[in-house]
Amino acid sequence: MRKFYQETKVAVDPGPKNLKDQVKAPGDHMEKASIANEKDLFDMKNYRMDRLPIREKSKIETWLEFAGFPLALGLFILILFFLNIPFLENIDPSRLGKTAKAHFDTIGALSFSRANIAMLAIFVAAVVL
Repeated sequence: MRKFYQETKVAVDPGPKNLKDQVKAPGDHMEKASIANEKDLFDMKNYRMDRLPIREKSKIETWLEFAGFPLALGLFILILFFLNIPFLENIDPSRLGKTAKAHFDTIGALSFSRANIAMLAIFVAAVVL
């Protein structure tokens, strides 16, 4: 076993002789990386939108672009005026937080539920857009 260990010893580089050789400037590792790769991965100038390739829209993307606004508007009106959403219409004030309870007491149950339904309608329209 001892003979095997002596034969497989690896030569270790002792490193630089003085401390000044060990200390590197702040950007040294970046320069070496950019020289090796010819592209600095951390440089945000490499990730600008104008560098992306321009491609043609597919038929589905074109259809979604034109149908998005009318669909969002239709869903907004449907949710706000025509859908009955029981968990937003019948709100138990005892389950509300301090600020929501104060707002509930100020504007009343009907206005509070309508405001919550309006927030849901705005959220759904925003997701569609």
